[in-house]
Amino acid sequence: MNNFDELTIVFLIYKSENILKKNLELLKNFKIIIIDNNNNTNFKEYVIKNYNNIIAYHLSDKNIGFAAGNNIALRYCSTKYILFLNPDLFISEESILELLNTFNIYDNIGVVGPMLCDENMVPTGNSSLFNEKLKIKRNKFEKQIFNSVNKNLNSSLLCVDQIWGACMLFETIFFKKIGGFDENFFIYYEDSYICKKIKKYYGKVVLENSNSIACHLQGDSATYNFFEKAKLKFHHKLSEYIYLDKINFKFNFLLLINFLDYLQRLIINFFKFKFNNTFTNLMRIFAIIFFLIRKNFYKK
Repeated sequence: MNNFDELTIVFLIYKSENILKKNLELLKNFKIIIIDNNNNTNFKEYVIKNYNNIIAYHLSDKNIGFAAGNNIALRYCSTKYILFLNPDLFISEESILELLNTFNIYDNIGVVGPMLCDENMVPTGNSSLFNEKLKIKRNKFEKQIFNSVNKNLNSSLLCVDQIWGACMLFETIFFKKIGGFDENFFIYYEDSYICKKIKKYYGKVVLENSNSIACHLQGDSATYNFFEKAKLKFHHKLSEYIYLDKINFKFNFLLLINFLDYLQRLIINFFKFKFNNTFTNLMRIFAIIFFLIRKNFYKK
């Protein structure tokens, strides 16, 4: 068995068919699972006809989100390793093998990801501190140190708090053991929470292998309509509160401050006729209200 046989790549797509085609052309030596949250039967027929390395193409009746969608891949994956890739992230087969080789170096890895770059191959960083740590006020000197470490990385293996969900490589059996991605998150922060679980409850490390390089276009995978954009704005803020609540971070005062801040922004932007900003803050307010209602019926 060669290294290509040890790994299955999972692509979760939603209206991102065109950009996925480019990835399928790049990654013909790996087994691939596609989870389609847009239920595009025509694209499924095209993919099955033109690519012989697709082991499963799952159609979802509705958009079930990042966490639930990616977890479906476990029904079809039988390889030792599973790699979750966003369709707007491009990584060579060589860089994937470099990620895979990381598991031969250390035996306590929970998840590993590559160094991320923009479309001009300028490093943007993949690792970050946990969200709750980013809320700590730092002086100018401390901020300079953080930015230097986070942005200007040498080729190395870095043990970090978290990596982005755009590219995450797991041992399949371990991913199953930890319950996959938490489906309480529709989109955003599911990557932060799974990294938190890996470090806190399983004593394993989260690694960024900056010898492996990937280009992440960050959100250019699809074109969304007005209501879909509204849903993203809503879930971005809602997921932040769900995450903080799950890790027992005390943020009641933060909720109040956020609510008042978003309300004043909404009013100011409305009278300045900046309706896009007005709408964004309206979605944030709705997220706070929904979270508080949800908290009364949801038990961690």
